[in-house]
Amino acid sequence: IPVYNVEKYVARAIESVLQNGFDANRYEIIVVDDESPDNSLAIVNQYVQKHANIRVISQSNKGLGGARNTGIGNATGKYLLFLDADDWYLPDTILHLISEAERLQVEILEFGAQGINPDRSVAYTKSMRSDVLDGINYYQKYRYLDSACNKLYNRDFLAKYDLLFLEKLYIEDYEFNTRAMFRAQKVAAIELIAAQFLQNPESITRNTEHAKHLKMQEDIILVIQKINDFYQRNTDANSAPPAKNYFEQKLAFLTATLFYQLLKRNFAFADLVNLRKRLQQEQLFFVDSVIFDRKKEWFRVVFLRHFALLRIAKGLFKYI
Repeated sequence: IPVYNVEKYVARAIESVLQNGFDANRYEIIVVDDESPDNSLAIVNQYVQKHANIRVISQSNKGLGGARNTGIGNATGKYLLFLDADDWYLPDTILHLISEAERLQVEILEFGAQGINPDRSVAYTKSMRSDVLDGINYYQKYRYLDSACNKLYNRDFLAKYDLLFLEKLYIEDYEFNTRAMFRAQKVAAIELIAAQFLQNPESITRNTEHAKHLKMQEDIILVIQKINDFYQRNTDANSAPPAKNYFEQKLAFLTATLFYQLLKRNFAFADLVNLRKRLQQEQLFFVDSVIFDRKKEWFRVVFLRHFALLRIAKGLFKYI
């Protein structure tokens, strides 16, 4: 559980694990204090005093990805779950996840989740069941959530491939799971809705601060670069088509997401043109692969491949 400015939420997250019907001798809760400036650490320490299987690791601020890396490096269990401090598990779900992972012998097990609005209404529900497949074919056939928080990971699998998160990045899950799915030989999904994710109005995707939107833009570009570098290092002319399709679809989705978000946030058309030129110069403008997301696919085909139309459509996107 990474902790930074979450004093309003962290107790609920911890309680959701403690009250899950799981023998305390069989699991540990690692709370990573990422130099939180509020009262979060004091709240967590109250739980540490009462529960021997909870420990706190304090570090200088490394962002969500860096906090998760510290958790990975200090974990001792067979499986890992990443729980953000403003989210929580539903009762009697963790044991079921472990039981299914053991039965299927998977490296990654995806499970259902709900997005919960601040007024406690349900924003969305994601739930499905799949066959056991390698990561690439699983992604081509089933697409659940890009989040790391609706997945149970085998810790030895993460260690084998040195799978860690990029630090101080807004979309660390997408980059991490791109590499994880590429490496995985056994992935499955189950329908069980095990977690609820708070749709926090203070999150980056809902924040209105221009500086944070600029950081999101640069982070998406960095992730495009990182995934493309990984793609080039791990495939060649003899690689099977599914691997190439996997990476090219991932890169096209990110490219479409980048321009889609900037358009919705009313960036000037000249800024979009300059950004396209920059990506083209760096060979990072990926618009030729089909995207599974229908909205982003429509955007790619109509606008990114006919860029001048963005000027005409610009005023419409604040309504989409």
